[in-house]
Amino acid sequence: YRFHRLRLVLTSLARQTYALDAIYLSIPFIFQRDWSWYDIPWQYAEISPAIRINRCEQDFRPQTGLLCALRHEPDPATFILVVDDDMVYHPALFERLLRASLRQ
Repeated sequence: YRFHRLRLVLTSLARQTYALDAIYLSIPFIFQRDWSWYDIPWQYAEISPAIRINRCEQDFRPQTGLLCALRHEPDPATFILVVDDDMVYHPALFERLLRASLRQ
């Protein structure tokens, strides 16, 4: 049930007006809430070459996306935007947030 909207979410991220260098999909091997096993959803990598599927040894619940991405992102100057996996995002979301961040 966790992945029912994920294709739409990833597509909305892949179509941002500011092209993202990487879209990390961080998935634990086991979902801590009910101890169910997550299969590797390789089909999502077909949406965009920027999508990188990362498997995490531990489920950190809401922090899994960020903590797993940090283990795989080599550039300390990278801007990381953590988003929910069940929302479709406006095409200019990242561009607007990046611009606002750089103004400060």
